[in-house]
Amino acid sequence: MLTGEVLARSAVRFPHKPALIWNDGAISYGALDEDANRFANGLIGAGIGPGDVVAVLCGNRPEYPIAYFGIARAGAVSAHMSPRYLEDEIRHSLSLVDARVAVVETGLAGMVASMMPELPNLDFLVIVGEGGNFDDFLAGQSPHDPALDIDLDGPASITFTGGTTGLPKAARITHRGRSHWGKVAIHDFGLDEDEIGMVAAPLYHAAGGFIWFQPIIMAGGTAMLQGHWDVEDFIAGVERHGGTGAFLVPAQISMLLDHPSFDAARLGSLRKLIFGAAPASPALIARAEAALPHVHFIQNFGQTETGPLITITADDRRRKPDSIGRPSPLVEVGIFTEPGKLAATGEIGHICARGVHVMQGYVDNPAETADYFRGGDDWGWTGDLAYVDEDGLITLVDRARDMIISGGVNVYPAEIERVLDTHPDIAECAVFGVADDRWGELPAVAVVLTGDSRLTADDIAAFCDGRIARHKRPRRIELVDALPRSAAGKVLRNSLRENYGSPIRSPVQGTPT
Repeated sequence: MLTGEVLARSAVRFPHKPALIWNDGAISYGALDEDANRFANGLIGAGIGPGDVVAVLCGNRPEYPIAYFGIARAGAVSAHMSPRYLEDEIRHSLSLVDARVAVVETGLAGMVASMMPELPNLDFLVIVGEGGNFDDFLAGQSPHDPALDIDLDGPASITFTGGTTGLPKAARITHRGRSHWGKVAIHDFGLDEDEIGMVAAPLYHAAGGFIWFQPIIMAGGTAMLQGHWDVEDFIAGVERHGGTGAFLVPAQISMLLDHPSFDAARLGSLRKLIFGAAPASPALIARAEAALPHVHFIQNFGQTETGPLITITADDRRRKPDSIGRPSPLVEVGIFTEPGKLAATGEIGHICARGVHVMQGYVDNPAETADYFRGGDDWGWTGDLAYVDEDGLITLVDRARDMIISGGVNVYPAEIERVLDTHPDIAECAVFGVADDRWGELPAVAVVLTGDSRLTADDIAAFCDGRIARHKRPRRIELVDALPRSAAGKVLRNSLRENYGSPIRSPVQGTPT
């Protein structure tokens, strides 16, 4: 299905039903469909055609979906960028995708306008917000679909990886791929036209925009846009609009449970809560299930390059809390030790995916694209290490690039983090490798404590005794106020290595054997 058809089909079925709600506003499917056509016709009238890239730097507001579906109907390619990017990241991203137009919020318009002399192909800006020209851009345009002949297997949109090193990469996905993401999410999350989905995750992110928002529209549900994450606003939105579902990252779940306004009764309409995009400790999900017993918690594993791949049911999670579940029946997933060789049961390998849902490649990055499809057989290598057990459940071990090799032995940060996450005084932690002349690398950890905890590094080292094998115990323990994160919320382990990667001399260093 073409991206523009996702909205059009729901508009035919439910023309008067609210497609979007936000604060005190709402827009019906019919009106959203017509505005998307106006945006498409505005682009076409300005000379934007098939294959041209239109960048979007915008928060969760109604103009975003109007632009997104309009760009698709014009045959152009939408490039979704975080409005939290730094100036160099914005400049890099606009240049990388060779954007012809940028849809930007007023707060970013000046910065982006100042870059235009360096971006000769960036023709004009459509500015969203007070004093912007978005409404003027729609004014006078035809509300009818331009009905262009668009290739289903041509590029539809570009999302940027939340890279933990260097500048973000741009993954290009086809119309067929994007619609398949929606089909998988509808199946795995149980979405239908009765869904009132709280869109608290950013629309520019693969999870918020394409694993959650677009499937809601495809199912004919209603999307409640939350401009920015605020726990009280989220609770009030669920209560006011009868929200039935949400996609949250684990940190948001923790903030929700800890907030003074948390009240299970106010969240009584919630039926499901999808979580993913970052690891979630079994203790956190057990706590959430106890606090919200009427909510079905569904873990999703996927990535920017593939969309949703693996989900876990509550029954499987109770049997094996560390598992991420089973592949969706609508996608092809394998665990490979090397190209062409599937891992045996219990053997650690790389999670790989194949099918129409996998990206075409990274924009202007043939080396990274070749590495992603390293087997030459259409299998994409996600970079995540895992194993499958005798019941078919997959357990994530770690990111391949984050693995620590100490004395020739593989040490997986996630394995250590899972143990430390069980300590009641540890809010979150991140394990990383530091260089060592004797062992090659040794594990270190940055720890954020809860509240007024007086836990010391020595206390944490003592907690590891008997819980973590001796050669895997962190040799450096740094207590920090917060973990460094990318704009997409991923922990920047390279920053931790840069800040705390000097030779280990701490009293908790121990020995690896």
